[in-house]
Amino acid sequence: MDNLTHALTGMVIAKTGLDRNQPKIAVRALWVSALFPDIDCVVQLFRSEEFIFYHRGFTHSLFGLPIFALLLGALFYAFSPSERHGPEGLTPPLRGDLLGKARGFLAARRLWYLSLLCALGLLSHIGLDLITSYGTLILAPFSDRRYFLDYVFIIDPIFTAIVGLPLLYGWWRGQRSEQLHRASLLLLLVYIGFCGLHRQIALNRVQEAALRLNPEVRRIDVLPQPLSPFRWTGLVETPTGSYQTWFGVYSSKPLQFQAFPYKANPYVRIANRLELIKLYHWFARYPIIHYKEMGNRHVVEYFDLRFNTALPGLGFRRYPFVMEVILDGRGRVLKQGFKRFHS
Repeated sequence: MDNLTHALTGMVIAKTGLDRNQPKIAVRALWVSALFPDIDCVVQLFRSEEFIFYHRGFTHSLFGLPIFALLLGALFYAFSPSERHGPEGLTPPLRGDLLGKARGFLAARRLWYLSLLCALGLLSHIGLDLITSYGTLILAPFSDRRYFLDYVFIIDPIFTAIVGLPLLYGWWRGQRSEQLHRASLLLLLVYIGFCGLHRQIALNRVQEAALRLNPEVRRIDVLPQPLSPFRWTGLVETPTGSYQTWFGVYSSKPLQFQAFPYKANPYVRIANRLELIKLYHWFARYPIIHYKEMGNRHVVEYFDLRFNTALPGLGFRRYPFVMEVILDGRGRVLKQGFKRFHS
């Protein structure tokens, strides 16, 4: 999910009543922690070629969540002044050792309170990423499996509006409304369920069409498309290649599949043995290969059909995360790495 939606969701969670005692700190803690898992983007500064492989790793893991929650909670505890109406209330009128013990207890209570808020923010980030199709390593470092629900496109204006409009309304009216923000989260859950229902409808359509297309189907997936929960792309894997179709769930038109047959030649086999390409195959869900000759050079390109999306009615398409290997006539690798976005 995009960072704006992550931040807005964290703020909405805070304003459901969790900010009642410490309004400023609670909101800051939740929107910062809701953004924090994407701190792994700093990998781009040092290993830009391999960033997509490491994104949504340990910082997005359920095993990393308590560690980062305590870390963020401690940072907010250390650098944020306590608000007098915080969960510990006013310092009780005690003296001597009792006063010291009371302050220590209340300080610990405030630390756990801030850590809990940060845990909620982190959990919201993991949950929102999980419902997209990119893949999240929620069990890292004990498993390198990427989990995905394929319910919502990574940028969804409807999703963002559901969490953004209540915040905008509260700011415009200059008043807080816990009920409004709770209703916003409830509506968000309903929308996610709505998208999940349409995913199942889309999957049923593709399954029926795929069996007519090729009886030796290995795998079928449907992925959400931009701007609408009614637009989907269907992906089919067979022993001879992959197929893709784009459709509306309520359209009566028969599904039209585009074929992407598997390709193999000596240069493709050499490229497939490279460690970077093995890593790409681990990351990609529906990798396809494009081979071409450029003079005395041989170019092997890899692309994941998961990212083969188009804006409906505009005919505009971009192809991100294309891996390119260039070899000479003897099969020696001259270059390997990601190409820039191209359309």
